[in-house]
Amino acid sequence: MGDFYDDFVAVSGISGVSKAEVKAAAKGNQNPLQRAMANIAEIFAPILPAIITGGLILGFRNCIDSTTAPRRWSISASSPPGWTPSSG
Repeated sequence: MGDFYDDFVAVSGISGVSKAEVKAAAKGNQNPLQRAMANIAEIFAPILPAIITGGLILGFRNCIDSTTAPRRWSISASSPPGWTPSSG
């Protein structure tokens, strides 16, 4: 792909543009609200996979706990009269 691009640039006479130049040109066409949202997106986009992974791990852990752990906090008909789970 790089060879094709180099040949295309040589034949067409068009110069390449870096990613930073494109980003700067795009920011010039945005209103202040769009620029603020773009800044927030740049902050949270790298963090998003970690948040999703953490949620999946917690979800799997809860599924495993609910299938393997005894029901410590359930009150059933076989519980002694007046028994309630302690807060500690």
